[in-house]
Amino acid sequence: MLRKGIAYHEAGHAVAMQSCKYLLFRTATIIKDGENLGMAYSDHTGPPTQKQMEEASIDSEYDSVNQRIRERAESNIMTAFAGVAAELLLSRRRKVWPHWHDTRIWLKGGHEDLKNARLWSSLVMPSDPEQEAAYLEWLWIRTRGMLGGNWFTVEAVADYLLQHHELRAKDWQRALEVRMASGRPGVAPFFAAVIGSIKRP
Repeated sequence: MLRKGIAYHEAGHAVAMQSCKYLLFRTATIIKDGENLGMAYSDHTGPPTQKQMEEASIDSEYDSVNQRIRERAESNIMTAFAGVAAELLLSRRRKVWPHWHDTRIWLKGGHEDLKNARLWSSLVMPSDPEQEAAYLEWLWIRTRGMLGGNWFTVEAVADYLLQHHELRAKDWQRALEVRMASGRPGVAPFFAAVIGSIKRP
């Protein structure tokens, strides 16, 4: 179950990268590397760069911040959230509740993905804890909705990772085709008509 949870975690990140603006999915793996049990990579994920922080510091008010910086921040926050969100959606389907199933508990935790999300949030939100908490919770809800709407793809990516341990961008279409050929019903049946289409949040 741990290995399956890791696969769904990385699949969540990967689907978010494919769905969100400014991110270009490269690869996902469940091969352990040091303390990392798995990883998903794109061209622009991770904490904000020094240059991005400097650009955003010119005007940190949410309504005035540059649209491009805000959209990039929200894409990265949702991608950071997507790993844990996918695990939670999986556990709900299996009725196995993790200790962080309460959104408010997780959003106050010290998970590395949450740390990255908070760094991006600091670029576009005033330094008000209540406003930041509401903003992050809103993006958490959006992330879960995006993954729920694309659950067939999450399952396809997770299945591919469990079988091959790694998925590259060039394997994306193949992972969806294999999942469809398996004959297992998907939560999102529209994928039977349009392979590879992804609903954006």
